[in-house]
Amino acid sequence: MKKNHIVRYSFKDIQKMKLKDTGTDWKRVNSMSEAEIEANARSDPDNPPLTKKELSRAQWMPSPKAIRKKLDMTQREFAQAFHFSLGAVRDWEQGRGIPDPSTRALLRVIAYRPDIVRTALNRP
Repeated sequence: MKKNHIVRYSFKDIQKMKLKDTGTDWKRVNSMSEAEIEANARSDPDNPPLTKKELSRAQWMPSPKAIRKKLDMTQREFAQAFHFSLGAVRDWEQGRGIPDPSTRALLRVIAYRPDIVRTALNRP
């Protein structure tokens, strides 16, 4: 079983991602250990942890960047090969957007069988 990890973003990371500052006390967060963050998150009544049943129903979100890297392609090559806009690929990889459900389904297929997708997309 994989261990869950908490993702931390600093204030500078949030500024780079152009996300709205929520008023988080970043000095406090950055000084906390992983265990303290975990305990704090679990104690939040507005955001209870997912149950094992809920986690089992969660769908895998393919990482466009990981797929692209695995295929040893540039963003431009990946976009052209799979008929995505270059801007969309950049946005997904930089966290400025997420693929819609149908694109996520296509990304799952690309992750497992990129050859079939290329063949299908290049048929007359």
